Amino acid sequence: MERGYATAAYHSSVTGDLAAGLAAYRTLLQQYPGDHRALNNSGVLYFALGDYEQAYDYWSAGVAADSTWPIGFTNVAFISTMLGRDDVAHATMQAMEAKFGDNPRVTEGRGDIAFMLRDFERADRHYRQVLVGQSGNPRWQSDINDKLASSAAVRGKMGEANRYWQASRSALQQRGLPANVLQESLQWAYTHLMTTGDAVAATRLAESALQATAIDELPVADRPYEAAVRYFTAVGDVDRARTYLNQMDQSQQRDLGLDYGRQYSRSRGLVQIGSGDMRAGMQQYRQGIDGWFCRPCATAELARLHDTAGDADSARAYWEEYANTRVFPIGIDATYLAASYRRLGELYEETGDRAKAVEYYNRFVELWDEADAELQPLVRDTRGRIVRLVGEEG
Repeated sequence: MERGYATAAYHSSVTGDLAAGLAAYRTLLQQYPGDHRALNNSGVLYFALGDYEQAYDYWSAGVAADSTWPIGFTNVAFISTMLGRDDVAHATMQAMEAKFGDNPRVTEGRGDIAFMLRDFERADRHYRQVLVGQSGNPRWQSDINDKLASSAAVRGKMGEANRYWQASRSALQQRGLPANVLQESLQWAYTHLMTTGDAVAATRLAESALQATAIDELPVADRPYEAAVRYFTAVGDVDRARTYLNQMDQSQQRDLGLDYGRQYSRSRGLVQIGSGDMRAGMQQYRQGIDGWFCRPCATAELARLHDTAGDADSARAYWEEYANTRVFPIGIDATYLAASYRRLGELYEETGDRAKAVEYYNRFVELWDEADAELQPLVRDTRGRIVRLVGEEG
């Protein structure tokens, strides 16, 4: 059995041949058809390939084979939500609660499903319940405060989001995880940039984090080079981004495994695109998203990159795919959801499709109805566009 696991892991994590990894698990399951680990891991590989139906089948079979593992239940619930099988997701969470009682993973899972459905107020209620129940647990405090920060940020409540993010960062520091603090800080700076467009404030956040934790003093495997490259290319400081790419190369981080190699490919692609070589950069970036577990991340980033390059048709296709997907992992929405709605409205307005433009502009203003005061001018501008477009239709 262990040889089968080793073969599957080799192809999944070293060669990147997910089909060969799945073949190894199939061979293992022929001998041990009820092995929940092989069933679950097959589901993970199918998820990475974007075959959500097969992921659902294998994860469901894994729970049927062994119902003692909480993550098995949430995997089924999340994939069911992505596939629009809300009744199955609800029943799975009910079964999980019956099995595990007041385990905080149950309440967190309900919050995550509400977030995927973009019912952020309901998600907040579940997350706050976990936060109160796990008040003395730094691990839960860091994770749940981060989710509450994402929920606030997606609605343009950046002041509230910042308070939750600070609480999450403090809990990570309490846990003695400086690399996680730096990674999350750079991600938060990027989210701040994408949400507010305030490059000065966002760069202040990034620089403060990089001064507090020297990236080259962390263990090589923990250095968040990709996050640094992504931030500085997004803000237009390609030279700074190239510095981190060079450090990434010199550290030989990409040789630590397939995922690190993907991070290097994505980072190199971003620097090439930022330097004006769109064709080579996109080719390099796509190498980094091939087999990447976070397909929604890739979709949103491809939308942004094509938009930056002026490729409106591709940008619109990717933004629309992302905006109409029930996304997991959930934190992606904090960075991209509002931007996708607003940008789709603009892109459809440019093509003269007033109905679609109004649809996405309406989604944006509903999402940001209670956004911070400094973001309300953008909401008012969008409302004005809706009035004008509706008037033109009449």
